[in-house]
Amino acid sequence: MRILINLIFLVSLSLYSTNLEAQFLKRLGKKVETLIDKMDNKPEKKSTPVRQRMQLGKQKPIMVIPLEFTSKSPNDYLKDIELPAFRGLPRIGEQNVDDMDRVAAKQQMNVIRANRTRLYHLLAFKYMADFLEHLDTLQLAPKKYPRAGSSETQRAVSQDILLRMAIQFSTERSVSKYLCSEGEHCDLNPHRYIGWGGSAGLKNEFERMASYRAFVRDNFQDLQAWAQNIGEEAYLVSIGQLGDYDFGKQAYAIRLDPSGQGVASGNYEPKNDFEQGLKEQKQRSGAPTVTKYLYLDMKEARALKERLHHLYFVYHIQFTAILARENIQRHPGYLKNLRLTHCLKDPIVEVYEDAALTQKLTEFSIH
Repeated sequence: MRILINLIFLVSLSLYSTNLEAQFLKRLGKKVETLIDKMDNKPEKKSTPVRQRMQLGKQKPIMVIPLEFTSKSPNDYLKDIELPAFRGLPRIGEQNVDDMDRVAAKQQMNVIRANRTRLYHLLAFKYMADFLEHLDTLQLAPKKYPRAGSSETQRAVSQDILLRMAIQFSTERSVSKYLCSEGEHCDLNPHRYIGWGGSAGLKNEFERMASYRAFVRDNFQDLQAWAQNIGEEAYLVSIGQLGDYDFGKQAYAIRLDPSGQGVASGNYEPKNDFEQGLKEQKQRSGAPTVTKYLYLDMKEARALKERLHHLYFVYHIQFTAILARENIQRHPGYLKNLRLTHCLKDPIVEVYEDAALTQKLTEFSIH
C-alpha cells in the first residue's frame, strides 16, 4: 500500500512540474514574440564603416583651381599652356589648395605641373633659337649619339630637342601620328616614348623618318613663332611659417628666399642692381636669402600668431637662360647645355596671409 501511495505522489509531482514548465515556456514564448515584433517594427539604421565615416568627416569640398592664364597653341597638333594666374601672369610655385579635397588637389596639381613643364620647354626652345637655325629637317641623325665634338653633334642635339617638344606638346590627336607605331597602344605618358614612331618604331628607320618629317612639317615653324611670343615674366609664390617673436626687437624675423627651389629648376641668378645683396649672399653661402623684420607690439604679434599658420610670399620674376655650348660637346645626349634661370623683375616682395592671395599682410623691399 505504501509503495502505491509513493508512486501516485511521484506521478503527481511529475505532472505538476511539467505543467509549470509548460506555463513558463508559454509565457516566455509570448515575451520573445513581443520583442521580435518590436524589433521588426523599429526603423532600420544604416551602418557606415568606421573608415568611411572618418573620410566623410574629413572630406573637403571638391573645387577647381582656375587656369586663368592661357597661351594658345598655334595649331591643333600641339597642346595649349594653361596655368593659374596672378595679375594676368602665370602663377608658379605654391597654389591655392587649402580648402580642397586631397585627392582632387593632387590631380589638379599634376595638371598644373604638366602645363608648367610645357612652359619651361617652350622658354628653352626660345632661348635655343640660334642653335636650332641649322636643324636638319630631312635626315635624322644616327640612333646613337655621335662622338662628342664631331660634326654630327649639333644635328643630334637639335633633333633631340625637337623630340622632347613632341613628347611634351603632342595632343591626343597627334600623338599617334608622331610617337606611335601602327598597332601600338598609345597613351599620353611623356616618359613612355623613346623616339620618333614609338618604341617599336625604333627598329624601323622608315617609320622614324616619316614621323620626324611629319612633325617638322606640321609644327616646327609654328613652335618657333610661338616661342618667340611667349612671355618671360611670372609670379613665384612660396610658403613659409611665422617664426618666433623677438621680444627685444618687438618684431618677427621674416626670411625672404627668391630661389624657388623645385619651381624653376631652383636656379636663381640675380643680375639687377637691387639684387646685389642677394648675389653676394649666394656667393658666400649658396643660399640667396635676406632677413627682414615685421614690427608689431606684443598684443598684435600674439593675435597674428594665433590667426596664421603660414605666410605666402609673392615674387615678380623674369625667366632667362644660361647656354653653355661646351656642355653640348661633353653631353650631347642631354639638355644640360641649357639652364633655365630666373631673376627678380621687381624689388618688392609681397606677403599674404592666405593661399588665394586676397589678404595682404605687408610688403618688403629686397634691397
